[in-house]
Amino acid sequence: MNAKRGAIIGIVVVCVVGALAAVTFVSTSPASDIVYQEPASAVHASLGQTTSDGKIALRLNEVSDGSNPATNSTWISLNREAHDAPNMPVLLYCCSLNPSPGEANLVANITVTNVHNATAPFSFGDFVLVSNDGKAYYPNYVVCGSACTAQVATKALNATFASNLYVLFSVPESMHPAKLVWTASDPNIIISLT
Repeated sequence: MNAKRGAIIGIVVVCVVGALAAVTFVSTSPASDIVYQEPASAVHASLGQTTSDGKIALRLNEVSDGSNPATNSTWISLNREAHDAPNMPVLLYCCSLNPSPGEANLVANITVTNVHNATAPFSFGDFVLVSNDGKAYYPNYVVCGSACTAQVATKALNATFASNLYVLFSVPESMHPAKLVWTASDPNIIISLT
């Protein structure tokens, strides 16, 4: 009886672990079934143009492939700078930009400025990269210089905050980005890449 019980428990454990592994794989996959529905009241801007919701001003400087040597070099340099800074609460990302097979790592270089004259809440998770077929992709990680890493990590930007952020999106290799959306503002800020 005990051997049978042990075998049954072993099979159940293997099934549970297998199911958890499958769920983890699916949840980290870049495929998106979410289609971004643009609100009628959205604020629009173009690549390189600064726009604001009255609290945060944003300018999308570029979206580049992580395999681009200049993008990868900047990513590594900012990670080292943040890692070496004193009293950093967290290292936000410390990996190479090598994508998994069938994926691409796109990095959005965004200038973020607090124009509110007071501490402003901020989460890089409120950015959405929208493909030309309307599918929405959410960010994985962010890096910036040591002067801004602590504020970004604590999700509160001081009144004088102004910095470039590099926001990483893991997407399918065939994805073509069309716009970057800031969903934390009402109305949303939509920056066109074309």
